[in-house]
Order: sequence, then structure tokens, then C-alpha cells
Amino acid sequence: MCKKVLLLSLILCSYSIVSQTVSTVTEGNFHDGLAVDSQGNVYGSDFPPVAPFPNPIKNVYKYDTSGNVTVFATGFVSPNGIGINSQDEVYVCDHFANNIKKFSSDGTLLMTTTIGQFTTPAGIKPIPNTLDMLVVEYNNNTGRKIKQLSADGTVTTLFSGAPLNGPAGIAFIGDTPYIANFNDRKIFRFQNSILTEVAQLPSSNNPQTDFLGFLTSANGLLYATHFGLNSIYTINPMTGEVNLFAGSSQGGQDGEISIATFNGPNGIIVDESTGKIYVSDAGSSGPVKNLRIIENAFLSVEDFTADSFKLQAFPNPVKDNLKIEMKLNILDPLEIQIIDIKGKIIYQKSFTIDDSELSLNISTSTWHEGTYILHCVQNDKKVTKKIII
Repeated sequence: MCKKVLLLSLILCSYSIVSQTVSTVTEGNFHDGLAVDSQGNVYGSDFPPVAPFPNPIKNVYKYDTSGNVTVFATGFVSPNGIGINSQDEVYVCDHFANNIKKFSSDGTLLMTTTIGQFTTPAGIKPIPNTLDMLVVEYNNNTGRKIKQLSADGTVTTLFSGAPLNGPAGIAFIGDTPYIANFNDRKIFRFQNSILTEVAQLPSSNNPQTDFLGFLTSANGLLYATHFGLNSIYTINPMTGEVNLFAGSSQGGQDGEISIATFNGPNGIIVDESTGKIYVSDAGSSGPVKNLRIIENAFLSVEDFTADSFKLQAFPNPVKDNLKIEMKLNILDPLEIQIIDIKGKIIYQKSFTIDDSELSLNISTSTWHEGTYILHCVQNDKKVTKKIII
């Protein structure tokens, strides 16, 4: 909600609290991995929860920006993780078929990996600034691996063995990949061919459902689903802090995020153009296969007010220059930071405050179009605003 005030011939937006809400799409079967293309279309896998395979043949579904659900591709044994490169080519891990299929944006099959290249591929995501893909193999034995699938079809093993334990989730913050184990719910940073444990989701104490589904990232945080606890968690990869983001008891209630419930949340992905989070409800006590949509996912209640200062940022959307006006009640140091939706710092500056008002102009002419998050922090007070370029 914006209250618009005309000041010096400029429209200033003073933001109030924006509600975080959850809704449900019941068409199609969104059970497992999710991905979003550059147009905002969502793709979801219908992974078979039980054997025998491949009966029936499984599909990948598409939820378009108009709200329509269609079959994007069919003929899978067990579609699992999905990744989409910068050309909107869609990669699907066919888990028990032991291959990865690549499709054009219209659903035309472009490539299937050959026998022996992959064993139970589970997660796949694009490597930033390339057309290559990062893949994890789940495998029930010691063959658990991280691999790179190059655009030309070349496969390279990057890591093998412990501490991988049924890896499925992949997310990038900047250029750094994070890998999540399905089985023990541990999350690792993967740098310089080394896996470093960052955090572990809490346990449900039920070995039948005590799993971490998939992983995504936004605003410098990781977001992970917990199948058995019917919840979504945020993870600070710098501190390892794990916090409940959404969910409680098993259910399918829509509405305000504080009361919304999930049923075996599994796949999770951020829509970079809108700031929405999509989640696939797999059903912790039976297949549900609904697509859940979290609106205004990154705008928590504390993000819009601070006792010590008021912030105005305009215009929004921004064309070439972003103007920030602040009125401060406390003359303490202040930091302003702008990051993109993947957590990369685009602008950062600290200020020594000697006046109750602060004004600055930030050139955005070279920034890519998209959603950015503006953080203003003074002592323990923080204001966060979403900026559109």
C-alpha cells in the first residue's frame, strides 16, 4: 500500500506494512522440484511417491503468468529437480531413469544425457553467468556426487562422497553454491572443491518424514523446506542461524502467512521478478501435489518501521537515479545497502550523521532490470524496501 504525497513536484512513496499471504493452485500435480523462467512462468515436477516405476508416466507442469496450468513435458519415469538457464532452456532430472532432459521453452526435447553420465540426479540449477548447470546425485550408496553439466553436454565430477547424504537442494548466493542434503537436513557451502557445513534444519523425530526438500535463496538468505515439520525455514549462511519462516501443523490453510499451513512442503523457488516464493506441497501423509504461492515473501513486519528514522525512496520503479530522503530522530551512524534478489551487494555505504535529515542520489543507469532490496540500518533498527529497476 502506498500513500502518495506531492512534494517539490515529485511523487514520494511512504510505505506501510504489506501483507504476506499464501494461496493455493490445485490444478496439475506440483509434487517436487520447481523452477521459474525469465518470464515468470513456474515449472513443477510430478515425482511418483511410490513404486512401481514408470507407471503411470509422469509429467512436468507449467503454471503461466496468467494463472493457467498445462503439461509442459511428459514421458518421465520420475521427474525431480528442475533448472532453467538464461536462455529459458529447461533441464529436468529424471531421477530413476538416471538421465537429465533438456527442453526448449516451448517444450521441444533438445537433449537427453547418455547412459552412465548420471545416477539418480536429484537437483539441478544454472551456474551464474554461464550456460552450464550444477547437478547433485542423490544415490543411496557412496556414489553421491556434485557434477557440472556443460552446455555442450560434457559432464565433470566436482565432488564425491561424504558429507553428501542424499543431496537434492541447490541454491546460489552470488556465485557461491549451497548444497542441501535430503536425508540429514544439513546445508553446505561449496567453495574451492570443499563442502563446509553451514547449518542443519531441526528434526521432526520421525524417520519417515524427517527430510529437507529443496533450497532457494533471496535477499542474502537461504530458504529450505522441511517435509516432516510442514515448514519453511530461513538460513543465514554467514552465521548459520536457522529461523522459522512459515508453517506449523500439517494442513492446507491459505491466508496470512502467520496462520497459513503446509502439507509436506518440498520444492521451493523464488520468482526474481516479483519477489514471490513458490512451494510444492507433496503431502507428508499422502500425495497432495498443490502449488503454494507466498506473496510479498521478503517484506516482514519489522521491515517497514523504525522508531529512529523514516525513509522515502523515489521514484519507484527507478529509471536512472534513485533518490533517498531520510528523517532521523537519533544522530547515530547509519548504513545503507542495496542488494539484488540473489543477495549480491550492488551498493553499500556508511554515514556519520550530524543532521536530522539525509538526502542522497544513487545512479542506477547501469543496473540490470529487476527487483532490488534496500536496507537502511541504524543501531538495532532496520527499514527494508523493495525497489524496482
